[in-house]
Amino acid sequence: MAKRITFRVTPKGNQWQVVPARAGAAALYADKDRAVREASGHAREIQPSRVVIYTRGGAVETEYTFENEPLHQHRSDRVGWSQPPGRLVS
Repeated sequence: MAKRITFRVTPKGNQWQVVPARAGAAALYADKDRAVREASGHAREIQPSRVVIYTRGGAVETEYTFENEPLHQHRSDRVGWSQPPGRLVS
């Protein structure tokens, strides 16, 4: 199994940054929503991955996981099916 890659969305001054787990520079964004969208986009490209979003106080606010899973696990026509918790649905 591949190692999960983590993207952290954290405040930096009046901006928000996306910090990749791998070596690389953090990207800065003017607002938190944009930073979360960008981090989620990167996480979808590199799976398995996750996005951890922090508050200005440093606490974890939300975590989303992205995993390559077989299509049969995502079928909504199954009786009693519901979206697994912790998944970002686009």
